[in-house]
Amino acid sequence: MIRTVWLLFALTVVVVAASRLLGPSDFYDNDQPDTASYTVDMVQHGRWAMPRNMNGAITHKPPLYNWIGLPLVQAGLFSEWALKFPSMLAGLITLVVTIWIGRWLVGRGRGDEEGGLDPGTSALTFGLVCGLAWLTNHAGIKLFYLARPDMVLVACVVVSWAAATVLLLDGARSRGVRIALMLALWLGVAGAGLSKGPPALLPLIYIPLGAKLFTGKWRAMHRTGWWWGLPFALVLCGGWIAAALHANADDFWKILIGDQVVGRVNRGGWSLILTEFWKSPGYWFVRMLPWSVLSVLTLLHIKPRRWFANAMGPCVLWLLIVVVFFMLSAGKRGDFLAPANSAGAVLATYWLLVVARKYGVNAVHVAGASLVIAIALAVYTMKFNPAAKSQLGEHTHQFAREVRAVVGDDRIAFIEIGPNPLQSLLGHAQAGLRPTAEQLAEAKWVIHQVDVPRAGSLEP
Repeated sequence: MIRTVWLLFALTVVVVAASRLLGPSDFYDNDQPDTASYTVDMVQHGRWAMPRNMNGAITHKPPLYNWIGLPLVQAGLFSEWALKFPSMLAGLITLVVTIWIGRWLVGRGRGDEEGGLDPGTSALTFGLVCGLAWLTNHAGIKLFYLARPDMVLVACVVVSWAAATVLLLDGARSRGVRIALMLALWLGVAGAGLSKGPPALLPLIYIPLGAKLFTGKWRAMHRTGWWWGLPFALVLCGGWIAAALHANADDFWKILIGDQVVGRVNRGGWSLILTEFWKSPGYWFVRMLPWSVLSVLTLLHIKPRRWFANAMGPCVLWLLIVVVFFMLSAGKRGDFLAPANSAGAVLATYWLLVVARKYGVNAVHVAGASLVIAIALAVYTMKFNPAAKSQLGEHTHQFAREVRAVVGDDRIAFIEIGPNPLQSLLGHAQAGLRPTAEQLAEAKWVIHQVDVPRAGSLEP
């Protein structure tokens, strides 16, 4: 069975990856041009703490995504895949951790009446199916190839959640393993803070609640090394904050704190928190389909009074924390709920391979169904999603190739070309809607957006 599941797992990963890397480009959408231009700006202008986008606007997020992508851009790689590399790396990490924590949790509960697997199914097989459930849904196929910090945030908090779970349940017996898990936990918290800020609180909420609910003892949280780990994470985040304040204190307080933190909570009025709280679980349920249905079935099967006594308790608690946390934001988006998907994938796999085994369901059936879902998502991505219909991303890539063929390494000035990734694909970060007099004097070519599309918009 395990060999068949491995084969289906590999085929599914190939189908999903190929549909995104080889499919129609969506690089123009979801503020991706901004994120890519921040990385290029770091290379060209040295603004590593508070970079600016192609039109001169200051970053709206902490810069961990861009720091991760910096080496490839410094090496002169300005292709879409290079500018999206941080998300691909984060997606791979999240996939591996989802497999690992699923395997660990079900292995720990093997002797439990409610948490055990069929003797013919290995814990690794269970973990592989968890990975397939995490990958084969709208959020999974989208975020791992998106030039936004969301996937990096997901990887950081999922690593923290998984490490904290093993530590709280006293699953790390050797000193070396405990230290490694503590480092992973607190580096994940710091990484979350340096990716999108406030969601770094998610593991900090999970640790005390998990200690009490899983062990009955608040002091179990000491197993996580919080007394040194939390200051360590704060120091790492504080280093960037100090650099950002030094570079541009006014925009830091106005944009990153005032707009992106305070504004996320009260934008549109505090009443939205109460009147639209349902959007948070709703977004998670829709974006995680079809697996979210099975996750809910697991919650119904276990019964609330047994949620935290069951082997799947850490997944239940993490899912609830993420959903409730984002209920407290007046502005709600589907991508915000992606940190819950690893836990949701494990819960869905539990229902399929533990609860539904009495109906004859096994891992090969689920892995085969995952491949079918991946093919359906790939067809949609390649033929029917907005990027496939508009072809805007492909036209931008074509124009960038034609420009490179003509101008080579010459300097280019850009005049009001709008929010698109053209500058980044050409290796430029003008950081202004219009070039300065100095930039215009240095340029040998000018690219100017025109109202009516026409061939040859290069002006020597």
